[in-house]
Amino acid sequence: MKIKNILLTIALSLLSISHLSASQPCCSTEGHLNIHAGPMFAGKSTTLIREKEEAIKKGEKVAAFKHAWDDRYSKTAITTHNNESSSAVATKNPTDILKEGMEADVVIIDEAQFYDPNLVRVIAKLRAAGKRVVVGGLDQDFKREGFGIMPELMAQATTVTKLTATCTVCGCKRATLTQRLVNGNPAEYTDPVVMVGAEEMYEPRCPKCHNLPGAPEPVER
Repeated sequence: MKIKNILLTIALSLLSISHLSASQPCCSTEGHLNIHAGPMFAGKSTTLIREKEEAIKKGEKVAAFKHAWDDRYSKTAITTHNNESSSAVATKNPTDILKEGMEADVVIIDEAQFYDPNLVRVIAKLRAAGKRVVVGGLDQDFKREGFGIMPELMAQATTVTKLTATCTVCGCKRATLTQRLVNGNPAEYTDPVVMVGAEEMYEPRCPKCHNLPGAPEPVER
């Protein structure tokens, strides 16, 4: 009984310390990097639009961007697969994001996987200036490999939210991968990574239903 009481006291003390640490203001003035990642059709763009709306409601100035390659639905807006949209600047150059982002409180960037590595440095500069940066992008390409700069951004992020979709084959809600289809057939592992398309070319799949002909065998450990 005495040991049980001692353990209970220790647990309560640790809980108190944890609560105190979480509630105390952080000494850092660096801005946060919040990432929403996942396969296609997981709701990443929808989440970014909600983030933008909430920031505006709070009276914060928002600068929103999308990569210019993504012109499937609109060239001047972040657009969901359900045709919900919100205005954004389309650009391929991370420097454009830095210039306008420095004038905002919150910087939103969609389709981050398409940007070159300079975006990593741009985001670091924005955070150093106290800006909150919200990023959406595919964490994996159709080969199940890290997509572009997303792995590095996720490693540096304050928070990472992994979104999932509904698998188009089995219907489970744990689709974490993007299946590329060419003429209705699974793309080969040797196919190029970047090919911007919509529903007729890509669909979300769970790991069991994802098909990648020609992929190397997993390394035995």
